[in-house]
Amino acid sequence: MRKLAVYQVNCKVYMMKSVPFERMQIELAYLVDSTLLKTEEYSQLHNKNCYKNYVFDGLKPIEKNRCYQEGKLYTFSIRCLDEKLAKYFEKELAIAYTETMKGLSCEMVTIKRCMIEKLYLLTPAIMKFNDGYWKKSHSFEEFQHRIFQNAVKKYNQYTGEKIAEDFKLYTNIKMLNDKPMKIRYKNISLLGDKFELYIAENETAQSIAYFLLGTGICELNSRGYGYANYRAM
Repeated sequence: MRKLAVYQVNCKVYMMKSVPFERMQIELAYLVDSTLLKTEEYSQLHNKNCYKNYVFDGLKPIEKNRCYQEGKLYTFSIRCLDEKLAKYFEKELAIAYTETMKGLSCEMVTIKRCMIEKLYLLTPAIMKFNDGYWKKSHSFEEFQHRIFQNAVKKYNQYTGEKIAEDFKLYTNIKMLNDKPMKIRYKNISLLGDKFELYIAENETAQSIAYFLLGTGICELNSRGYGYANYRAM
């Protein structure tokens, strides 16, 4: 089994141009991509159709007028499971720049293992059903099953294990949005959700919950979606 550790790189950026809230994750993804494309190794990771095992949140502080202002400083955090990649982000994001923003400084920390009471999403989780947004033609039970299956599949692939699926990952789920949250992805719009997962106390559930802090929940994690924080017991 591979060592499991979650690394977080806290980044400070300077805005070169104002950016509306709706484009924030797109612009942050450009910044992250620009660092990965500097080397052959991480270019291959960027271009490969696979779980990338990193995720980032949005700019902070959140602007009340839903527009991040030119000339101001903001922070964001990126997490991953690979210490080498985390150190690379720490070094390269501090000097990365796009037309929109410029990196200023970064600091890497390790998120310590603890008993997790709940995970709660800071950026929407995206689940791509073939027929569109899940509420149109799928039940809440199917939605929950996809959350479970996605988490287990990512965990198995990373650890090299094949865990039995006869365990409970969480004891309760609480939706945090009344209406689906619209996001831009490439040239289309997708709908996502924010929710809380109250994590079960069994060892497998706790390991996967910690793992998800580094990879994100559901899909499009490397575009900044499914980033979760936690509350310890």
